[in-house]
Amino acid sequence: MNFNQIRKLNYSRSNLRHSKGYQINLNDWFRNPYSSIKSRLFIEISSYIVYLLQNTKISPNFLTILNSILVLIAGCLIAFAENNLKLYGIIIFFSQGLLDWADGLLAKVKKQTSDIGFVLDPWSAFLNYNFFVISLGLYLYNQLNLDIFIYLIIIYLCLRYFDLRNYSYMFVMYEKFNGRIKGKKKKRFFKQTKINNLLKIFKNIIQNTFNDRSHWIDTVLLVIIVELYIGRVILAEYIFYIIVFNNFLLFLGGFYLCFFKNFISSIINSVKTD
Repeated sequence: MNFNQIRKLNYSRSNLRHSKGYQINLNDWFRNPYSSIKSRLFIEISSYIVYLLQNTKISPNFLTILNSILVLIAGCLIAFAENNLKLYGIIIFFSQGLLDWADGLLAKVKKQTSDIGFVLDPWSAFLNYNFFVISLGLYLYNQLNLDIFIYLIIIYLCLRYFDLRNYSYMFVMYEKFNGRIKGKKKKRFFKQTKINNLLKIFKNIIQNTFNDRSHWIDTVLLVIIVELYIGRVILAEYIFYIIVFNNFLLFLGGFYLCFFKNFISSIINSVKTD
C-alpha cells in the first residue's frame, strides 16, 4: 500500500475506535482538543512507521511486545535514574502509544490479524498502565524516602489482581471451556446488574479519574516534569494516593456486585446455551 492509503486507513480505524470505544469524536476540536491534537500526531507518525515496516519481516505482535519492553525501561528510568535520564523515561511514556497505534494498523496492512494479537494488544495496555503506576510509586519512594509507597504499591497490585469481579469472569470462562457449566440460558434472567443512578455517577467518576487514558497519564508526566524542574514533589504524591484509593473503591465495588447484585449468576447464565 502507498502512504496515502495507509494514512487514510489509519484515520478511518482511529475515528471508529474512538467513537465506539470512548465516545470521542476526534473531529470535534472544541470538546476534545487534547485528544484531537495528540491523535492526529500519532496517526501521522504511526502511518509512517507502518509504511516503512509493511515489507519487512517485523510482525505486529513484535511491535506490541517491543512497546511493553520500552515502557518497562521507561518505568525504571523514572523510578531509579538521575533527573536528566528521567526525562527520557517521560518521553517514552508519552510516545508509547505510537507502537500501540502501529501494531493493529500493521496487522491490517499485512493481513496478519491473529487471535493472539487480539488478546496481546489489550494485555499489553494493561501491563503498560501497571508499569506506569508502579514506576510512579517508586519515583515517590526515591524522592521522599518514605516506605509507605512500597506498601501502597503492594496494596495496589493486590487490589488489581485479587479483584473478585475480574476473577469471576476468568473462572466462569474456564469452567465453561472445560464443560462444567451446563444447562440452558434463562431467557427472562436479568441481563445486567442494576445499580441506582447515584452509584452509577460515583462509579463513572472513579473509573474516569487518573485511569489508563492517555490524557491522564500525560497529566501525571507533566506534573513529574514540573517537580523535577523545581526540585521537590508537589502533586504526584496525592495523585498516587488517588489512584490507589480509586482501585480500592473498585475492588469493594466488585464484592458489592458479586454478593448483592447477582453478578456471578448473571455471567454464568450468559455463557449457557440458548
